[in-house]
Amino acid sequence: MQKDIHYQAMPEAKAGWVYLCGYCGEGISKGKKLCSQCKTRKGREEILEANKRILKQLREKGYCLDEILLPVA
Repeated sequence: MQKDIHYQAMPEAKAGWVYLCGYCGEGISKGKKLCSQCKTRKGREEILEANKRILKQLREKGYCLDEILLPVA
């Protein structure tokens, strides 16, 4: 009898971080859905704009030329 075992990737443990923010992926220590910056709309917009700038810089260097979907603020 063979059992089907499925494993899920777990985030690497870092100095008390147990959870990941559902928006930006940063490590957070409490089981909340969003980190303190992403809890506010302004914080999510700042992260989105920073990601757009980084993506633009990478495309100028020839990386990430395919379409990339960024989360909405």
